[in-house]
Amino acid sequence: MAEVDLALAADGEATLPVLIEAVKRLVTSDRKRVFQQRGAKLAEASHTARERLREAATYAWDASPVSTARVAAELWAQISNEDWSLVSNYYSEAGVWPRRLWDFNKPYHWPGHAGGGGIGYGAPSSVGAALANKKYGRFSVSLQTDGDLMYAPGVLWTAAHHRIPLLSVMLN
Repeated sequence: MAEVDLALAADGEATLPVLIEAVKRLVTSDRKRVFQQRGAKLAEASHTARERLREAATYAWDASPVSTARVAAELWAQISNEDWSLVSNYYSEAGVWPRRLWDFNKPYHWPGHAGGGGIGYGAPSSVGAALANKKYGRFSVSLQTDGDLMYAPGVLWTAAHHRIPLLSVMLN
């Protein structure tokens, strides 16, 4: 755990609005201007990096088998205007290119990962997240690796049997 100057034990939902207002009162107009300038520089750097990554995604565009970068780019072209959620393991090879190419700007765009790098986590967690997304009409996408799926293939039966909407793309 990180060292803190003042530890607060409180309900985040109840205390966060008060803390935000307290911080706003402490930010002077000079500091606000510095923050805005820094934010503009970071936004430009992010935009430049994203453009470089989009270009890098095209390097093996016509490769066979299809590259993970192309799969991610093609999927993004189809789902970017939807209310979507990437429900697969973010830290696998399958998660690298969506992280580089997609706009993750809502908390549910990526609901989480195994934490400890657990194997066999991807498929069951994808189905669980897709079940949670179902009531919101959210489009759930899983970029699934074959080795990970082998730990719990029965989860596909569960998804089909309970009519859990999920686009699961197998990436070998």
